Amino acid sequence: MQNKSAGGDTLKFITPIFLIQYEKKTNDYGDLIKDPAKTIERKVYSNKLSINQKEFYEAQAKDMKPEIKLEVREFEYKDEDTLKYNNIVYNIIRAFNNKKNGTFELTCSKT
Repeated sequence: MQNKSAGGDTLKFITPIFLIQYEKKTNDYGDLIKDPAKTIERKVYSNKLSINQKEFYEAQAKDMKPEIKLEVREFEYKDEDTLKYNNIVYNIIRAFNNKKNGTFELTCSKT
């Protein structure tokens, strides 16, 4: 018997990551900024994907450096903009909702 994921593929979400959500605070200028002292980390399981050549060059053109791409189940992603993978913190530079698979593809660069 084969296990199935939310997207219908063979179970592949085995890589643990932490999605990081920051509480917001207002700075001296009235801007809303992340408060690094107040974070909420949620452990979810992901699937590591390859960054394709087109994505890589499109990101480079916007002065972004995509380093990893991870896939998480759609219901687990709550619009976080940061994650931790192998104890390294990454910014999520693109979150693609792959409705066909019921997942989000998170393209990330180091902070």
